Amino acid sequence: MSSMPRKVILITGINGYLASNTGTAVLQAGHILRGTCRSHERVRSLLEGPWKEYGSQVEIAVVPDISEVDAFDEAVKGVSAIIHMAAPVISPAITKASTQLIEPTIAGTRNLLNSALKYAGDQLEIFVFTSSAAACIKPGAQPPHVYNDDSWNVIHPAIVEKEGDNVSIFTSYPVAKIRAEKYVWSLYADKAPFAIASICGSIATGPPIVLPESESEIPSTCKSILNALRGLELPGPQDHIAKIAGAAPYSDIRDIAKIYLWCTENPQLADGQRYLVVAGHGPQKAIYDILKEVYPERAHIIPDGDKDFRYNKDWTFDERGVRFDSSKVQNHVGLTFKTYKETIVDTAEALAPYWK
Repeated sequence: MSSMPRKVILITGINGYLASNTGTAVLQAGHILRGTCRSHERVRSLLEGPWKEYGSQVEIAVVPDISEVDAFDEAVKGVSAIIHMAAPVISPAITKASTQLIEPTIAGTRNLLNSALKYAGDQLEIFVFTSSAAACIKPGAQPPHVYNDDSWNVIHPAIVEKEGDNVSIFTSYPVAKIRAEKYVWSLYADKAPFAIASICGSIATGPPIVLPESESEIPSTCKSILNALRGLELPGPQDHIAKIAGAAPYSDIRDIAKIYLWCTENPQLADGQRYLVVAGHGPQKAIYDILKEVYPERAHIIPDGDKDFRYNKDWTFDERGVRFDSSKVQNHVGLTFKTYKETIVDTAEALAPYWK
């Protein structure tokens, strides 16, 4: 439990993969967690499972539609910190990028900030926005190239500007994050009455707080591990992002959760900070190799992957290649990132009911 004074911390979209991990970190630190979700049913497994022991620390605010102007008016009242994670669900069903993904993402962020300004109260210390490493990358970057906290993706916004709705979710997702994040920073420039920070997490992998009832709801980063253990060589986000960014940036979801918690507990230090969170280079072939080593009894069915795909055995980036620099957030938070092996193995064990 943290030695910090107890705070009321609002997390939007609390039933999500990253949000529930962050919410758990908040509860373990002794704070009050107020989470928003579309319905109580969506958090039942959390409330009746891992969060049952924290019953007196958990508050749930139902927000059916974040695009409604007054959606967050009640949820923000009396909170000390806001972590914004709620966003439109990304799925193949999205056929109109701007209409179904970009505009709703911006609207939800704008509505939450407006509610915070009007109704949160003077005790609100910080607003932490969930951006993405996708907002930082430069598709097609040639090595040597280094991404850092000040990097911005300028390629995908230009494509959307030209093509509008006629782009894939892989192009529209970064643009949604970029435009929403820039809206947040415009408020910072106008001297918001509370601290503002943004976190640009990379391919987040790690144990879910609760296993979804439906296998189809397993996060795509985790699904790559499950597929491998079943002997299926299917494309995952690791190699897809590597083709765009020039490397496969990974992070452990538990490390990202610690960073969010640190921001809420240290608003003055986090104020004005944009944190790129990348622990190392974690391509899909590394997943296969790790699983073969740890589960030799399944090595014969786990795919080999691309044998010509080279990566460092400590999952670091090549000095002369495409690299991600997350030294700032590590120094600020005092955090040593988990290794890719720890991330992959812990996730595999969490998914055991599906493959053992």
